[in-house]
This record gives sequence, C-alpha cells and structure tokens, in this order.
Amino acid sequence: MADSVARIRPYTRRDDKPVRFTLAKACMEPLAIANHRACTHPMVLALWLALASAFVEYMKWWPNGGLGLLGYLRPLPLFASTAVPIMFFMDWINRPYFEESVQVMLREPDIKDLAGYYGKGSSSGLWILEYGNIFVGVIALDGGTTAPGSKSEKPKKTGFIRHFYIDEPYRKSGIQTDLLEYALEHGFKAGLESIEVIDTPLLSYQRDCLRTAGFRLVDYAKVVGILRWKTALRSLDKDAWLKRDKK
Repeated sequence: MADSVARIRPYTRRDDKPVRFTLAKACMEPLAIANHRACTHPMVLALWLALASAFVEYMKWWPNGGLGLLGYLRPLPLFASTAVPIMFFMDWINRPYFEESVQVMLREPDIKDLAGYYGKGSSSGLWILEYGNIFVGVIALDGGTTAPGSKSEKPKKTGFIRHFYIDEPYRKSGIQTDLLEYALEHGFKAGLESIEVIDTPLLSYQRDCLRTAGFRLVDYAKVVGILRWKTALRSLDKDAWLKRDKK
C-alpha cells in the first residue's frame, strides 16, 4: 500500500484517546513482564515443583501405566492447579507498584491538557509515530522540567522525556531509535543542554535504545516488584550527543 510508510508527526487533539490509552498501557505492560519473570525465576520454579510433588504424593496420583495412556497424565492437573496460587501471589505482590505508577502518571501536570502543555515552549514536544494509519508509538519531551529525583545542580537547560513507548509488534524493527533520535534532535536544536529520562529494566527495548543513544546512568530512582527491579535515572548531554553524531 502506498500509504504504508512510517512517519513521525506532532500530536493533535484528535490523537487524545489513543495517546491516553497508550500512556496507561505503557505503565501497566511492565506488570505482565514482572509477573512472567517472577514466575519463571529458578527459586519460584523449584518451589512450584516441590509443592506440586507433595500434592501428587498426598493424592497418590503418580503416573500409573496400568491405567493406559491417561494413567501417565494423572499428575498434570495437580501440577497445573499448584501453579495457579503461585501466579496469583506474584501478581498480588507486583500489581500495587504498577497501579501506583498509573496514578502518578495521571497526576502529572501534562495529562490535563497534552496539547497545551507540550505546545508551551519551543523545546517541548509530543510526537506520534505511525505506520500508514496504524498508531505505533509516542514520545513526549518536556523542555522545562527535569526528571523527578534528579540530582542535577546545573543551571543549564535540562529537559525530561516524560513518555516513550512503542507498540510491541514494531520493536524488533528498531523503529524506537528513530522516534527517540527525532525528539533528541528537536530538543537540542531548541536550546536544551541535557535531557533526562527514567527507565525500567522490565522494558528492555527501551533501555537498550537509551543506552545506544548515549544516555548515561546518573542514579537509581526506585525499586519495584517482588524481585526489586531498579528503575534508573539517565541523562544525555548535548556535547555527548554531538560527538556521537560525528563518529
């Protein structure tokens, strides 16, 4: 199709619903990843096998070849039923961290009026990435605010990437790099001297993209989830960005 090309364009008010839905999804997607990583952790798998084996022993449902083919499958329902409470427990522990992140996002100053907030300064911007007519991703650069928890003592102009998300099917293409570079180019050309962002190890595509762009670790922001994953505050100076372009 002739219109099936990727493009980055500024946010318009008609994008309000898909953008707000995407921002909420971006906060909650790490929950599914956290639950999966927690449930597949070696210690959790060992606990599951131990509990399931004890359950099978209690019920005396070990494989029995005398019952035919189905006799070999007797333990499977007990192994499956033992996994359910473990998965529920992992979600019960992890969920509050990510539900809180949604609440924090909804209270951010940009959410009430996205168009007005990101149109207030030349260094700010909210951009949509599309493939044809398909909404692929979004990035928001706040040119007037540093990252929460930033320890920067510099008076220089520092921006903050508030939102950065690419829909899962398109991440393998590396298109997130194009969207990030577009926002960085805009911010630095508009006068920003550094840009900060907070990322999470649960969204590896995002962290890899930021590292490739030259963002350096400044400090760890907070820990989340049952396995205590650390979110990181990262920063990129304009000088480092320009040197990267010359390589």
